Amino acid sequence: MAGHRVAHATLKGPSVVKELVIGLALGLAAGGLWKMHHWNEQRKTRAFYDLLERWYSLKTAWMAISLYTQK
Repeated sequence: MAGHRVAHATLKGPSVVKELVIGLALGLAAGGLWKMHHWNEQRKTRAFYDLLERWYSLKTAWMAISLYTQK
């Protein structure tokens, strides 16, 4: 029984190309998610200011009408 050999996995060093590809893929995925988040925030901000501008124009129009009809 002393002559039996156990096969051990040999550890190799890191594959530079594999790590570059994985890092690039993860970086692009994270960057894409970040850009989508910012596009969504920009869309919400733009919608808010459009609504605010529409409300302000209605308010000023209402004030102009009420001033005009008081004469």
